[in-house]
Amino acid sequence: KKVEFKKNSELKSIGKEAFYGCTFENISIPPYVNQVGKNAFSKCSNLKSVIFPIEFDDFSVVSNLNQNIFY
Repeated sequence: KKVEFKKNSELKSIGKEAFYGCTFENISIPPYVNQVGKNAFSKCSNLKSVIFPIEFDDFSVVSNLNQNIFY
């Protein structure tokens, strides 16, 4: 199971406990996301990979990872 966002997603923030208890295994974070809230991926026991964008010319990269996003 994988979470995919549209290629042109303008999502900018993943909120507190957004995917709490998720059952998916993989997620790719869209390039405009620059904040991930506390406990966003907590209790996601099946989660194997979270892929963050590394570089995009004019895009934001995640600059604010709140504490315990995987706790």
